[in-house]
Amino acid sequence: MNAIYRLGSDLSVRLPLRPSTTDEAGREQAKLAALAPFLPVAIPTVEAIGSPTDSCPGE
Repeated sequence: MNAIYRLGSDLSVRLPLRPSTTDEAGREQAKLAALAPFLPVAIPTVEAIGSPTDSCPGE
């Protein structure tokens, strides 16, 4: 599960609601890139993938 927030008028931020030990975002992007040529709609692009820091821990 994720929480999605708007970042300005052009971007959104998707934050996981629980910690994960896998690279879910990376795997999702790889699968979407493989599927994109077969889909009738454009796939949104990822601008950045980050991770929690000590000042904002993910757990």
